Amino acid sequence: MAATPAVKLTGRRRAAALLITLGKERSAEVLRHLSDEDIERLTWEISALGELQPEARRDALEAFEEAAVA
Repeated sequence: MAATPAVKLTGRRRAAALLITLGKERSAEVLRHLSDEDIERLTWEISALGELQPEARRDALEAFEEAAVA
């Protein structure tokens, strides 16, 4: 069983954490499919996140994996 992160990310913050975790090139591919408004919101969240703990990265990846196979 995976460890529970100290702070559970939700919504836009989780998406921002996922983009950070994916890195520049993969994130750019994702962002190409979003509206300018969504990109602006996500970049704001990315800047607001600060240092991203490994647990938060893991949480974002696990949530993405669950959504992808659902």
